[in-house]
Amino acid sequence: MPKYAAPVSDFRFILSEVLEIETFGDLPGFEDVNTALINAILDEAGKFTSEVIAPLNQVGDKEGCTHHTDGSVVTPPGFKEAYDKYCEAGWGTLNQPKEFGGQGLPNVLAFALKEMMSSLTRDCLRLSMFNLGGCITVSWRWMHRQGCLMFIGLGGALPRLLNQKSLS
Repeated sequence: MPKYAAPVSDFRFILSEVLEIETFGDLPGFEDVNTALINAILDEAGKFTSEVIAPLNQVGDKEGCTHHTDGSVVTPPGFKEAYDKYCEAGWGTLNQPKEFGGQGLPNVLAFALKEMMSSLTRDCLRLSMFNLGGCITVSWRWMHRQGCLMFIGLGGALPRLLNQKSLS
């Protein structure tokens, strides 16, 4: 199996040396951003994508999802567990508003994680999009009010997906 090493040092260089985001403390969402926080997020995102997401790439390509006649979908082995870990770690809430259960951090920090995930498997990136506000119900209410369902390509499928008890 190919080994994935997240480009953490590249992201660290871009965020700290090129963008100098530690200097944006006067902007909303950047108040708590400092070198220690950036390093912690990048290190943990690198570990998460290398240890949890990377192994799913081959099984996802080999097995794919199974669509049943009742409309349910079963993901390949490991995807549900990876999604559960993604949610438990709060990755989907990094850049979401605090009033919706998010962490209120700048988008640029969440983009680093999303880039690491999309470089491995777009399937996991798509699953992560369901967690826009920290939980699916909050996300649905927020997205519905914001009218952004078509932006993420879900359209009318999201309400059906929300009625499913789990991703398994």
